[in-house]
Amino acid sequence: MVINAKLIFAQVKGIIRVALKKRQEKNYHFLDGNIPNMLKELLKAKLVRLLELKRPEEANRVDYPNYCKYHWLISHPSRSVFC
Repeated sequence: MVINAKLIFAQVKGIIRVALKKRQEKNYHFLDGNIPNMLKELLKAKLVRLLELKRPEEANRVDYPNYCKYHWLISHPSRSVFC
């Protein structure tokens, strides 16, 4: 039996892309203001964990002009970003 690995990967990749698109289009029934509290609860319950900082020395540079350059350029809060 011969299996075409590229075809299988493409199918899986397509499924992942469709799933992400569906999640982005879904309407969630909570206010944006609730998100920080939801994150705190998820962290406390150990259902999610934050990634380790790549540059911990720059963590407090929030007033720096290049901080979060992408969101600064498009003028929207980072809390409205879908991850």
